[in-house]
Amino acid sequence: TKVCGTLIKLCAAFGLLGVLIGCCVDRWAYGFWAVPFLGNFHFNVILGNGSLYGTHPFLWYIYAGIPAVCGSMLPFLLFNLIVLFSNPSQISSNCNKINNTRIVLFGIIVPYVILHSFSEHKEFRFLLPMLPLICVLAADVMVELVIFMEDGVAPIDVDAVKNSDGLVKRVENDSRGKLSA
Repeated sequence: TKVCGTLIKLCAAFGLLGVLIGCCVDRWAYGFWAVPFLGNFHFNVILGNGSLYGTHPFLWYIYAGIPAVCGSMLPFLLFNLIVLFSNPSQISSNCNKINNTRIVLFGIIVPYVILHSFSEHKEFRFLLPMLPLICVLAADVMVELVIFMEDGVAPIDVDAVKNSDGLVKRVENDSRGKLSA
């Protein structure tokens, strides 16, 4: 928890520094103090003008947005979610660092998507800030898959994938001489 507190303080400090620098740049550029993201929030959320740019249903991010942004990572992300919640006793365990990391990452992604779902105006680009976290969760499953395949159950030659020479030789053998190295 000490490391987590330090990380939060560090992120808050740099986040505040970024906002202050942005405000100073806006003051210099506009000639008056301005906080553009608050103006954007006021116009689109408080005044409700976000719907002027098109609307989508509440669940649009679930059935269209996330699948489009995730692309081929979606099965790995869903598998990670299923694995996380398939054993509730592991979730409550403080000693399981992998599950705690998964909980934190999903704990950031899920509220973000839910909060953005309340806005009538939805775009794929609004999910892009979550893409690095989605990549981390998908990569976690991919690593587990490779480790599982290395234990002798692999449908592909994992050693050939590890080094390019082996991969080229595997491609040559599989294509029966149709490809050359």
